[in-house]
Amino acid sequence: MNKPFLVVLFIMTGILLGSVYFFTQWSPLFTRHIVMLGTVILAFITLITFTIAYRSSLKANPNQFVRGVMGATFLKFALCVAIAGIYIYIERKNINKADLYLLMLFYAIFTSAETIILARLAKKNPNDA
Repeated sequence: MNKPFLVVLFIMTGILLGSVYFFTQWSPLFTRHIVMLGTVILAFITLITFTIAYRSSLKANPNQFVRGVMGATFLKFALCVAIAGIYIYIERKNINKADLYLLMLFYAIFTSAETIILARLAKKNPNDA
């Protein structure tokens, strides 16, 4: 596992959780427990997908890296859609759209960080032909 990514992931998760906790004390716009749980789930999914892509980047075949990244991206998107669907199904009448929009922003933040670090790793990969 790549230790710099773990550090970035934990720092990002801490900052996002701290900011959610801080801002939801005074603002009734967001549901604190939903957004905090969603942030932790997003961090865990990002950890899983990064591990898949990172392991595929260590292979000698560059096509394996592309398949790993594409598979990890699809897995992340599918899991997030499934979890959002479960939330929408459970909270049919009390859905807070602001929570979903904020978690979509967090999805973009986690995915951007993952992509930037994977791109840097791909440049450093000694297996390139």
